[in-house]
Amino acid sequence: MTFALSLLAWVTRRDTPAEKTAAPADTRRMPGAELVGRISEHIRRDQVEAVRLYLEAGYSPNAVNARGDSLLILAAYHGKAAVVRELLAQPGVDIDFRNKMGFTALAGAAFKGYTDIMKSLIDAGADVNAISPGGRTALMFAALTGRTEAARLLLDRGADPAARDAGGLSAADVAAGQGADDTAAALARRAASR
Repeated sequence: MTFALSLLAWVTRRDTPAEKTAAPADTRRMPGAELVGRISEHIRRDQVEAVRLYLEAGYSPNAVNARGDSLLILAAYHGKAAVVRELLAQPGVDIDFRNKMGFTALAGAAFKGYTDIMKSLIDAGADVNAISPGGRTALMFAALTGRTEAARLLLDRGADPAARDAGGLSAADVAAGQGADDTAAALARRAASR
């Protein structure tokens, strides 16, 4: 199975730990598809002022594009730290929202290795151990792409290195399967030290 197909197979559900308090409800209006497309382009271009104007106009930070990505997921996946911070500052932002493939903003940032964004998301309350129906975690997404520093950050912030997906694979197994030997070794050492 190709990498893209295996990634598409990871669909997640929303898991919220009991100790986590709910964010205030977002009561702002949802934009139409055309406006979401335009704001998505502003995010990809790292135009934080345009995003701020959109939010100040009363639109929701939880808008979703045609691919199922929230604005926060889009900003995190594309490495737009200033936009991520702007969105996280919005009341009611759904930090653990999952797109159609099951990605959260944290999983997207971990997949790409954007540790600065990961820190912002975790500091804002993102669940480091959220799992998909297939049992995948942000740590496994970091392992999949050999992002050793991202994996270390997640481990330092409480990610479970012993967690296993539905196929019985740990993050270390995922890294080893992708040839990310340094990441696999770091994960295996951390799991052994628990």
